[in-house]
Amino acid sequence: HLKKIAAESHQMLVEAYGEHALGKSRCFEWFKKFKRGDFYMKNEERGRPPKKFEDSELQALLDEDDAQTQQQLADQ
Repeated sequence: HLKKIAAESHQMLVEAYGEHALGKSRCFEWFKKFKRGDFYMKNEERGRPPKKFEDSELQALLDEDDAQTQQQLADQ
């Protein structure tokens, strides 16, 4: 039942806000929070791993070969 309500609500948001609407997965997460009684609406920061390179290092790799894919750059 909760999934149906969340899906319908998300569809209404998409109809109202188009591409600026809340994402479907975020909408479902919020509905789960509401069911638990958690009505705090601010998006929590998502943990991101620290950068493992300096921008200058990435630029140097691109200067060597600017046709490298993201995967090739990541493997270096």
